Amino acid sequence: ELINAAIQSERSAIEEYNYVLATATELTNEDIDHIHEILNDEQDHIVILSRIYSRLIHEEFPNNGED
Repeated sequence: ELINAAIQSERSAIEEYNYVLATATELTNEDIDHIHEILNDEQDHIVILSRIYSRLIHEEFPNNGED
């Protein structure tokens, strides 16, 4: 459950950064580039955390999920 909460936290952060990009008119091009870099990092975190979450689920239910 903690991993799932961490994934949701990353998603919330992405939403907030996207909101900043859409609404903050005072940002410089350099600021925007930095925020895009941060967004990419957050997306990487989601991928990594999702892999961990998937592994934990498969360990908990090793005989399920196969066709």
